[in-house]
Amino acid sequence: MQDFSLGERKVIVFILAVLILGLGLSWMRKNMPQAAPLLLSVEPSSEQETISQKQEMISINSADAEMLCQLSGIGPVIAQRIVAYREKNGQFKTKQDLINVKGIGPKKFQRIKDRIVCGNSVRE
Repeated sequence: MQDFSLGERKVIVFILAVLILGLGLSWMRKNMPQAAPLLLSVEPSSEQETISQKQEMISINSADAEMLCQLSGIGPVIAQRIVAYREKNGQFKTKQDLINVKGIGPKKFQRIKDRIVCGNSVRE
């Protein structure tokens, strides 16, 4: 340790401290699962969760391409395909009909299904 400068020693001590802290947290999560939520997560209140869910719902029958881009994994190209599909085939009858749009497969649908509705409002 004598070959290292003071700055290098501080960096080594810092890295060791972070490593020990990480190992300690990992051990606590494994051996004390009841403490894990207290250590590593902050849960939103149910009221905040409900408000954010209402704001995030998007109607696939009335949303424009820009609004559809707010969905995870939906960019401008797929958003425009959704709008074009809707204009050509009429309104979506179920959420699952979205899988008929090129570029939306089962995995992408699973990611967005909780944020979409078929009607014009959040309540279906």
